[in-house]
Amino acid sequence: NETCKLLANALNIKEDDIVIASTGVIGQEMDIKPFEIGVPMLVKELDNGTSEDANLAIMTTDTKQKSVAVKFMVDDSDLYTPELMQEIPSQSTSGLAISGARNMYIGDIIKLTEASSKLVTWSVNSTNVASVDSDKGTIRALAAGNLTITCALKSDPTIKATVTINVSPCPERIKVQSSAFERCKSLTELYIYAKNPNSFSIAGAAFRLPDDVKIYVPKGSKEMYVASSVWSSYVDNIEEMD
Repeated sequence: NETCKLLANALNIKEDDIVIASTGVIGQEMDIKPFEIGVPMLVKELDNGTSEDANLAIMTTDTKQKSVAVKFMVDDSDLYTPELMQEIPSQSTSGLAISGARNMYIGDIIKLTEASSKLVTWSVNSTNVASVDSDKGTIRALAAGNLTITCALKSDPTIKATVTINVSPCPERIKVQSSAFERCKSLTELYIYAKNPNSFSIAGAAFRLPDDVKIYVPKGSKEMYVASSVWSSYVDNIEEMD
């Protein structure tokens, strides 16, 4: 079959690996010349983000493009082991104590408190490793490394407590093309079960989603998604699941 031979040569594969399908007028002998011109052009345009173009190209008597909806689960719950979630005790000789400290992945956000609810100011020894809200005790992990967190009594900063934690890179569970949802104009809801947005990476700058899509993320993780460069442009679209 000449068309098989043309395509096999263009893709550098075996002719036996190609299956010919016909749409529209079936059984009519075709002129090979348009295939000789068109096949190299089509192969040159192959790309992961052009599936919708292929759907459009095979339309003949159809009134709608053919497509398949695929559901896949991104779940990073296995990353948050009891060992990771174990609270790390603080060190102090003045009676202050830090509650809620644990090791973190890049992208994690935790909220620390002083155990007896005293008014304190929060700081970290490296703002490259993590940012800190000095009043609220919110820690956002930015880079791998050891991090020492300090809370100091507002009325007497010499009275303080410290805790040292480790920030690790977040293991990647899946990589998704940024164009994956580019032409999903009818997409109204996107459910993401990964707590940390860094557990799945984007091959590209950011997703291109419909402006009014609702993005549902695990309870307690909205702040992490809002802080992520990939999802920050969808701050008004993100909601937490119950």
